[in-house]
Parts: sequence; structure tokens; C-alpha cells
Amino acid sequence: AFLAQRRSDATAELATELLSRISERLPILPMALVCEALAQGKTDIAAISDHLDHRGEALRAQGYPVHRMARDPRESVLIALRMLQSRKVLDLNADRVLPTLDGQKLFAFYARTLPQIPAQETENFTEEKLEV
Repeated sequence: AFLAQRRSDATAELATELLSRISERLPILPMALVCEALAQGKTDIAAISDHLDHRGEALRAQGYPVHRMARDPRESVLIALRMLQSRKVLDLNADRVLPTLDGQKLFAFYARTLPQIPAQETENFTEEKLEV
């Protein structure tokens, strides 16, 4: 049925459709959310924990399966950060994260795996809105 319709680039359109269907079913893991926060420049564990909690809830509200390693967002963040530390892409110093240059590339890679929700659907979860 897909190929029966006239399409300008059937291969690209099929790939887009398949990736969309896959992303709707793959669980969103804390590691990707932590990396997204790090890619955005967050280096404070509390800010990363807030990101994990709020972004995860926004994605869950859109119907995406969001997985947690622990009930407490901070604990999930610490687990993910320890994994990243073992890969030598960041250092932990008290409640601060010190990313390496290679770490920034890895964080961006993982962050790109997350679905993008239009801005109006996530605007209540931005740091600026939380401070108001």
C-alpha cells in the first residue's frame, strides 16, 4: 500500500515513516534525557534531575514510553552519570558535572535520539517558566 501511492522519494519517505513508528515504541531511557540536559549545558545535578523529571513527564504525556532506573530522578541521574564517568566522558565533582570534549559529542548523539515535542507543548517545563 505504501509504494502504491505516488511519491517523489519513496525510499526517504519510507525511512521516515519507519523511524517514526520505531520511535513511538522504543522506551525513552534516562541516559538519553541526562545526555540531553548535558548537551544543553546543564552541569548541576539538581538541574539535570529536574530536566529528567519534567522532560520525562512531558514525553510520557505525549504517549511515549519513558523508563526510569529508580523512582527518584536524582538517583536515576547519578546512575547515568556514573555510567558516563566510566566511559571517561565526564568527571563528577560534588554536585557538578565536568564534561570532556568527547563527552559533548556523545551527549549530542544521545540527545538526538529523543522525540522532539513542539515548543508550545513543553513550554511549561522550561527553566524560565519554573522560576516564575
